[in-house]
Amino acid sequence: MGKYLCIPTCWEDDYLDQLVEQGIGEKLHELYGSLSESVIGSGRASFTLPQVSLEQAGNHIQKIHSMGIKFDYLLNAACMGNMEFAAEGQKKLLSLLHWLQECEVETVTVSIPYLVEVIKRYFPEIAVNISTIAHVDSVPKAKFWEALGADRITLDFMMNRDFEFLRSVRSAVNCKLEVIMHDLCIYGCPYRYYHFNTVAHASQESSESSNLKHKLAVSYPTLKCILIKLTDFSEIMKIRWIRPEDIVIYRDLGIDFFKVVGRTRPAWEILTWAKAYADGAYQGNLLDIMPIVPAGMEGASSIADVVPIYVDNQKLDGFLDYFQSSQCRTDCHECSYCREVAEKAVKVTDKEQLNEFIAYFTRAADSATNWESII
Repeated sequence: MGKYLCIPTCWEDDYLDQLVEQGIGEKLHELYGSLSESVIGSGRASFTLPQVSLEQAGNHIQKIHSMGIKFDYLLNAACMGNMEFAAEGQKKLLSLLHWLQECEVETVTVSIPYLVEVIKRYFPEIAVNISTIAHVDSVPKAKFWEALGADRITLDFMMNRDFEFLRSVRSAVNCKLEVIMHDLCIYGCPYRYYHFNTVAHASQESSESSNLKHKLAVSYPTLKCILIKLTDFSEIMKIRWIRPEDIVIYRDLGIDFFKVVGRTRPAWEILTWAKAYADGAYQGNLLDIMPIVPAGMEGASSIADVVPIYVDNQKLDGFLDYFQSSQCRTDCHECSYCREVAEKAVKVTDKEQLNEFIAYFTRAADSATNWESII
């Protein structure tokens, strides 16, 4: 199957050695990551990411290259607050891109069309990947990005089980296609666009206001999303994750690359996830490689970061067969498939602890909209 995995780095050199020792390197197409903050920002808030200097990052990228591994730097903030149109912002942007050029970064991932044009004009040797944050969920969108200069498109995570779309977009464009394996947004998440905007501003070095980097501002959408999943297990089934065992289905459709998320997580956890996807199989609780509670989120460190829910991966063989002909975009409100699967594959291992989780996150989410102190 060749090299098809795109895996985050945690900026630790020992982590690179472990990737090789565990045999993950044989399937590894590239590593990806970003500084905790920059003029552009990324898809993760700065307080959730490892803190590394330009020098440390440059040395780490150099070691990655010495191992024969490519690197993709993320510049995928959903919004730059219009700083890209101001001279000062443009100077900072050029400085960052020159640094990436000096590091011989092969690819950058972006979400904003303007950035594609700038990069292709001034740094044509750097390949451009379009982030899932750009929400490429139709053939016209895919063709637009390819015509603009995209070398690769990471498709909208919400489209992972729309096989009619996947087949259509594969035949419509010549650029490489990538899918994300285990983002944990609920299907059709109404918070998703808003959430990406909050983290964009919370990862930009020019966001001096404490409000723009307030942890609760970033955590609010996640808290609401978590509560939906904890109180309705069918929502866990509806999430557009891809099991390690099902990569072959997407490879047969012509998908080129598969992105393992987790750059906010510790090295051992990323390695566990990457190993499962490299092996193409995982025995046990599917949530072991798709944890519901994100690291670094407000509240996640206050209670055990272990959700008492067990999703039996062995009971999900053939799970995707149903989606080959279903139309989730129009039939989800009438369909009971995910609910029926959840009843068979999901169980609560500690009901009391689950209730504590729900109560805790309910209070945390409520605090975001509680303005009593100023009324």
